[in-house]
Amino acid sequence: MRLPILACLTLALTGNALANGENKAQPELPPEVAANKALVKELAGQLKARLMGAVKSGGPVAGIEQCQVAAPEIRQNMQAKHGQLISIGRRSLKPRNPGNQPDEWQREQLEKFDAAKARGEKPGYATRTLEVDGKQAMEFMSPIPTAGLCLNCHGENLKPPIAAKLKELYPMDKATGYKLGDIRGAFTVVTEITK
Repeated sequence: MRLPILACLTLALTGNALANGENKAQPELPPEVAANKALVKELAGQLKARLMGAVKSGGPVAGIEQCQVAAPEIRQNMQAKHGQLISIGRRSLKPRNPGNQPDEWQREQLEKFDAAKARGEKPGYATRTLEVDGKQAMEFMSPIPTAGLCLNCHGENLKPPIAAKLKELYPMDKATGYKLGDIRGAFTVVTEITK
């Protein structure tokens, strides 16, 4: 089982919020959770650098095009670099890419993240153990809040060139209509458990 990735603007624009915002006055994370969180931060940083370069030279439409190319390349490089990394990606109740539909457990976690946000709480993270290709693994999920820049491609009122490019690249796109702070999905990291 391989979990496909759709990092797009999501990882690039909200990865730093995930990486930076949760460390303030938080209890120490278990080592395996901290390691998976670091993998999300690494992916987000690499994607953000490529995305921002594309946006700077060609605008948001160029950023959308770069997302489609950069995310799989970065994922493959990370899997080669980190032997324990099985997959890294994103799941959403409203995915941009239909390959990013959540399974039943992921859907439950996404709904819990939404419920926590609706109660005015900061959603935490979720983990589970599972078997992947005959190996014991841990899946880590962490919510993705909608940052201001994300609204360019995920908000309620998309500019016509952005809407047209999204329709071209992602004809089944459901990842729009979000407001600032909405939980748009979750990063998922699956790593082999080694002991």
